[in-house]
Amino acid sequence: MLLLGAETTNGYTAAAAERFAEGSHLLASGNHGGAIYLFGYVAELVVKAATYRLFGLGPSAKVEAGFRRSVEWMMGRDALKPRGPHDILRWAEWLLLSKPALTGAAYPLGLTIDFMFHAHVIDANWSPEMRYHRLAVEFDAALAVQTSTRWVMTLGPAF
Repeated sequence: MLLLGAETTNGYTAAAAERFAEGSHLLASGNHGGAIYLFGYVAELVVKAATYRLFGLGPSAKVEAGFRRSVEWMMGRDALKPRGPHDILRWAEWLLLSKPALTGAAYPLGLTIDFMFHAHVIDANWSPEMRYHRLAVEFDAALAVQTSTRWVMTLGPAF
């Protein structure tokens, strides 16, 4: 039987580290499509964890369904409305551009530019629908997504 613990932002980042290692193994073994799928999932976990922390959720506090829906509702009322629950690019934009309103301080401009660059790389190469298809993906594309995901993971917890 599979037993899952409560969803927390710390749990998201721990799962992201595990999935990143698995994606890196897939990339090294020539499974580029599977690697990109996992790297995109990793980026989604990290960006959502950062967003939930921005809304004041503590590292070990449970991410309740009502809390998740409230954040997504607020995002949906904004001009940066996500195209769906897995829209990494819009989640990243919303995180970066909403911080000043929520905390009174913006992220440094260089960090914002770098973050958006990496979010665009991931968004251009990943979608959750990848899990339903056989994929023929070039190594260079998978490596670019791995590099961008590593960047997001490295700075994401600092958000």
